[in-house]
This record gives sequence, C-alpha cells and structure tokens, in this order.
Amino acid sequence: MSTVLSRTGWVVVASLAAFLVLTAAVMLGLTSGLDRFVNDRMGLTQVAVAEGVTDVGRFPWLLPVALIGALLLAVRRKPVLALGVFVAALSASYARQALADAIDRPRPAGPYSLSGAAAFPSGHAAESTATVALICAVVALAWRRPPTWLIAALAVWPLLVCASRVALSAHWLTDVVAGALFGLWWPLGIVLLAGALTKRRISHDFENGALPR
Repeated sequence: MSTVLSRTGWVVVASLAAFLVLTAAVMLGLTSGLDRFVNDRMGLTQVAVAEGVTDVGRFPWLLPVALIGALLLAVRRKPVLALGVFVAALSASYARQALADAIDRPRPAGPYSLSGAAAFPSGHAAESTATVALICAVVALAWRRPPTWLIAALAVWPLLVCASRVALSAHWLTDVVAGALFGLWWPLGIVLLAGALTKRRISHDFENGALPR
C-alpha cells in the first residue's frame, strides 16, 4: 500500500500544481487567445456525437462507482480508505462548484452553453476524471496497481467528455483541462489522507501490541 500511496501523492502534487498555474493564467487573461483559437476551430463540430457523449457524461457516475468501491474496500477490511473514497466522491461536486462560483468565468456564447453558469472548472470534465481516478485507486488499494493498458482505456472516457464540451462550445479548452486536473487532485488527495490515517493506525496498533510482531 505504501507504494500505491506514494505514487498517488505524486499525482496529487503534480495535478494540483498544474491546476493552480492554469487557474492563475485564466484569471490573468493569459489563455484567452488559445481558448478562442480552439473554440473557433472545434466549436459546434460533430454535434450529434458530442451531444451523445455529453448526455452520457451528465449521468452522476461518480457516486455509484464510489459506493461500490467503498463497499469493496470495507470487505477487504480497509474501513478508513472506504470512507475516504466515499467522502471524496460526495464532496467533489460541491468543492468544484464552490471554485467555479468563486472564479465566475463566463462560458462561450452558443446554443449549448448554460446561461449564467460558471465555466471554470468544467463539471463534466471533473466528474468523469474523478470517476476514473477513483476506479484506479480502489483497484490499486484493494488488490494491486491496475495495468497501464487499463488506465489508458479508462482515460479515453474523460477525454471524450472533455472534447464533447469544447465541440459543443459549452466550455473553453482551459475549462475542461482544469476540470480534469481537479478530478485528479481533489478525490485522490482525500484518498491519500485516508491512506495516511490508515498507516498511522496500523503503526499505533503494532506498537501497542494489538497486532502480532
């Protein structure tokens, strides 16, 4: 478990750092040219396909996946990690919405853009990425690190969701990138904290004779 938590820690640090840098760049207006360039070329393309992907991505997959993952970890006698997975999923949408409201970035103008809704970071991108991140975390913590091919296959889903949001002009490119980064560091950060608490409890039990030496 130590190796899994160590790798998770690096993912959390890297994604959080990238998220903070991107947020600062957006708030300073440094990404406006790139966003408009991408939107002009991708906006309202492959609408039928993009609508289908977005509609599927709108379903709240994160909570059911987290609940199943938490039950699996509980069965494996890892209750703190199980609670961490569930809390990570339950809090992610609220935390993302709080950030979006605070930054209050307007969405691109278009028929698929929600009027008055904050754009940054993207909720679809955050939830789809968080779902995949928690699946990988649960597999790694309950059994072993998932193979690279499985991680790559699962990552296709949030990539499609992100592309669909830009293709429908519902979000700027940087909105979905920030959403994906948030979907990594927020849930995995909470799981990492739960893992640290689990290791501390095991160490405490061992030192006090609750576990065999």
